[in-house]
Amino acid sequence: MEGVTRLVEAAIGDELLDEFGLMLDGWSDASEHYVAVFAWYEPDGVAKTGLLSMAPIINEPEEDLSARTHRDVLAGMLEHDFRKQASRDHDASSIGRLRKPSS
Repeated sequence: MEGVTRLVEAAIGDELLDEFGLMLDGWSDASEHYVAVFAWYEPDGVAKTGLLSMAPIINEPEEDLSARTHRDVLAGMLEHDFRKQASRDHDASSIGRLRKPSS
């Protein structure tokens, strides 16, 4: 299963444009709260989205549904190297930057 994950991650990284935006979607099922993070980009002028992360947002007793917890989830997800840079058109301090590969 880990090999499939790596292949999907590589495919997403190859497909993303050099800059892209991030969209968040949150939902609850029973008492579990989730957040999904999507990349949004427009190759050839056509809007596309790709799922970057989907996970429960509350994993520890001290976590809640605050902006701080959402920021921490984003920061952890953005540590992953998608070889691209997130669009800075939105609140860059809370979105952060995706790391570019070293040359």
